[in-house]
Amino acid sequence: MILFFGEEPPKVHDLSVLLSELENHINVPVYITDVLLLNDFAVKSRYPGVYFEVSEDDYSNYERIVKECIEWVNTMIIFFEYQK
Repeated sequence: MILFFGEEPPKVHDLSVLLSELENHINVPVYITDVLLLNDFAVKSRYPGVYFEVSEDDYSNYERIVKECIEWVNTMIIFFEYQK
């Protein structure tokens, strides 16, 4: 989404940094900030040997968050493309 606004995103895996950068361009709905619950997976789990136990309920919740974020981004891109 940051690229969509013509900016180069910071080269980080910290979702809070990326979300803050996105908020410089668009109002982000509160429910999208749930993506910050995934930050440990985005940052720590990219290193070998660092794994997290995830319950089935947590997995379902994380999957819902990701799907909502993807849906919101797709909707925003379509909206802004239509505005051009």
